[in-house]
Amino acid sequence: MITVGGYNGSQRNDVFLDIYDNATDVKIGQSTFHLSCSDIDMNSADDCGKPAGNAKGTVACSPAPCVNAWTFEGMAGGGKTLDCAYLGGTGTVTYPCEVTNKSTTTAVNNVSLIDAVTDSGGTTNVPIAGPFNLAPNETMTFDRVDAIGENTTNIATAQVGADPLCKFDSNNGVPVTVTVATTPPLCPTGAASLAIKGKDVSWDLTDPKDGQKSEIMAIIVSWPTGTNGALKEVKLSKPKIFSGSLAISPATINAFSGSATDRSVDDGRKEALKFSFVNNAASGPYDITVNFTNGCSVHIAKP
Repeated sequence: MITVGGYNGSQRNDVFLDIYDNATDVKIGQSTFHLSCSDIDMNSADDCGKPAGNAKGTVACSPAPCVNAWTFEGMAGGGKTLDCAYLGGTGTVTYPCEVTNKSTTTAVNNVSLIDAVTDSGGTTNVPIAGPFNLAPNETMTFDRVDAIGENTTNIATAQVGADPLCKFDSNNGVPVTVTVATTPPLCPTGAASLAIKGKDVSWDLTDPKDGQKSEIMAIIVSWPTGTNGALKEVKLSKPKIFSGSLAISPATINAFSGSATDRSVDDGRKEALKFSFVNNAASGPYDITVNFTNGCSVHIAKP
């Protein structure tokens, strides 16, 4: 694990960032992070899982060469937080704990309730309630509310006073797993019809306004090859995301030209996905499916 430190110098579009070893808090070098006007926030989910530092490798880093062997998994600071593993952010979870005195004749006094919460950071013992008393056959329920950003396992322990022999674990010591629910992505939509003009077939895709853009992962398309001939180019708005010669229909396009930004429908925007053929395009039939990296998919069929 590493920590990306603060800004430390500049080289136009590339800024130097100090890199620290989490365990020792010792600076192990620098990396250069590329800033681009085409990527508005530089902190959205489309950056998750990608190598950071852009492999600049300039000897201007101190110590040289630049540290680039790390992957963007999230960020915190500057008023914004992104956890790539849990894109929905943290979730509010209520932990209900029920304690019962099973004796029919004897009260139990000075009871303390502690919850052992285990996540990637280790185990933390969290006091829930106590000391409290339980009459014979009495049951008391306590709730603890916490915001978690990852799965946790929990074991609650009720103990009478400081007596190590008089304590009981929840679920016979088997941990209960609490899973934070991520917010499902809002999916792009496709227009109800295609626009056909000359050698081009266009389909308008609209991304919802949710703070995230939608990156195309694959396109499956079929067309009348006898009329249209080969598919030679695909554009999303202005950028060209595919060029070649696909003569067999249907075809799957999952190797793209340009950057991820070029094949992403910007947040809250409508952009035309345009297919260009060798010959003038027929009125149909067409079948198009677009799959996105966030798990969403849009489809249209025109007879």
